[in-house]
Amino acid sequence: MPVLDDLDIEILKSLVKNSKITISLLAKKIGASIPKTTIHYRISRLQKEGIIKNFTIELNYEKIGFPVLAYILATYDPSVKISQKKLIEHISKIPGVEEVHVITGEWDLLIKVRARNVKELGDLIVDRLRTMPGILRTMTCMVLHSTGFGPLNILDHMEKNMGEGEED
Repeated sequence: MPVLDDLDIEILKSLVKNSKITISLLAKKIGASIPKTTIHYRISRLQKEGIIKNFTIELNYEKIGFPVLAYILATYDPSVKISQKKLIEHISKIPGVEEVHVITGEWDLLIKVRARNVKELGDLIVDRLRTMPGILRTMTCMVLHSTGFGPLNILDHMEKNMGEGEED
């Protein structure tokens, strides 16, 4: 596993907040004494090591007309001749499905979906998901409110843990 130092973590945190930031602005933001070439090299290394997989955007789903977010738990039916991996590939192609995971516990699958409204969510579940061979039963959890800092929470925790091992 690659070792990340404080500079790597600061670069990652800045890129998570704004992946369009220029290297010049990033260097200024992190510290005046850090050359742009160092920042550029570090970003390239983080990409090469697979730590940075992609530069992407975060959508405002309400503004694009998909305000309904739900998580669907599903039970896999092993009597059907389809593997769980093939099943989640099929599920991931249903319009509105954002992520599909094979999970442990009482349920077998966790499906994250977005919809324009509750009726569209219901149609996705009743007409598309529950009719698929391999799905035995489902339970839907609609999201009422969300918060969190996503990757920033992980990076902040890494940074704090790195400092605990240092001596004054």
